[in-house]
Amino acid sequence: GSFVLDVDLDVFNTANAVHPNCTLEFCRLIKNASLITVAREPGCVADCRRPGEAVDAEMLEGELLRMIRAS
Repeated sequence: GSFVLDVDLDVFNTANAVHPNCTLEFCRLIKNASLITVAREPGCVADCRRPGEAVDAEMLEGELLRMIRAS
């Protein structure tokens, strides 16, 4: 690929956000990226999650790595 996929974990503000119904587009981006970077920022993840959600940077990173390995 000719682009860098930069993923900011704080945009996944619910547990469902990291488990989308359709992952085709995201998996296409993963497959075609020449490099993938991940901004973990645990404090931002905690600040941005929706009330009542328990997502944290470690859980989100694990799910993202699972998606990358599966792509």
